[in-house]
Amino acid sequence: MNLAPNPRDFIVIDKELIKGLSEKEVELEHLKTVIVGLNEKLKVKEDIEADLSHSRVQLQSAEQARVVLHH
Repeated sequence: MNLAPNPRDFIVIDKELIKGLSEKEVELEHLKTVIVGLNEKLKVKEDIEADLSHSRVQLQSAEQARVVLHH
């Protein structure tokens, strides 16, 4: 006795497959958002480091000028 598969079984499997794909797509979009956010934070960190370096150079220059004026 050979029973043919019920077409409703395929519909349930298709719905589960679509749900699984949708969840994966949402997860991928979330990860993309996280990567973009981290990239922006990295840019801010690099800008702050550049500002700090510039400020240190200015401070050293000002200190040298102060020493010259003192003598």
